Amino acid sequence: MSTSALWLVLSRLPVPPKIRLFGWRLAHEALPTGRRLQMAGMSDGQCPLCGHGIETCLHVFQECSASVSILRTCGFPDSIIMASRGSVGDWLESILWLFLTRDELRFMLVVLYHLWEQQNILVHENCLLPGWQVVCSSRTLLASFDSAQGLTSTDRMDSATPSDIWRKPPHATVKINVDAACEMDSLRSTFGVLARDDNGLVVACHASLFSGPCNAGIVEPEALRAGIQMTIGLQLSRTIVESDAMNVVRQLTLTQLDKSITGSSTTNCNMVIERSLSNG
Repeated sequence: MSTSALWLVLSRLPVPPKIRLFGWRLAHEALPTGRRLQMAGMSDGQCPLCGHGIETCLHVFQECSASVSILRTCGFPDSIIMASRGSVGDWLESILWLFLTRDELRFMLVVLYHLWEQQNILVHENCLLPGWQVVCSSRTLLASFDSAQGLTSTDRMDSATPSDIWRKPPHATVKINVDAACEMDSLRSTFGVLARDDNGLVVACHASLFSGPCNAGIVEPEALRAGIQMTIGLQLSRTIVESDAMNVVRQLTLTQLDKSITGSSTTNCNMVIERSLSNG
């Protein structure tokens, strides 16, 4: 699991801090489940809700029939509830890509929090909260938080969504992200290159001021060229170079002559690639 990617999403979700902390603990399976208590000789480890199976984090949220019933009541399909059973971290990461809106994602996290609270109340107070109360408590918490923060539905959708976060590359592959920025007031341009492996760990990075014209059509290809050169310099066998400048990426695939500013700039990228292939 790319914990850095998961934490990036959690840190930007408009939810109370205790929900973020719960999400982080859940991703690392750092909750006092029956299984953990059993290992310490403090419990028989059985799930207090369904009584079937050892209570692990995966069992609480994916296998316990009582919990699954509540998640279905909330409108979550089985494709999400049962997705990726490798670990809780894998499951949460898969949810990041399955959800379409931040509202759905944060509601899911709050419901999981109240499902865990339901377990604790049953164990410590011998009181079973009905499923409808778990759902209502989740919706009430979010509504109260939004009201206190003065958030509207537009505010909640404005910042980063799961689709905005960095996605890890395939196994044994390094992803190099490139980007550029133009400050029109000062007429200064910069570009940066960041290489990370399939665990999200930084392999190399570079940032530089661009001495040429303050024009995105020129600076973005320069950032891409720097990313390609980093690939060559690191002598990586499997690499993905990623840019959010779609027009630049599109220009690289053109076979006909392009006399535009961007087209002329991307020619340098193709030259670097061709030189590398001829030397390799």
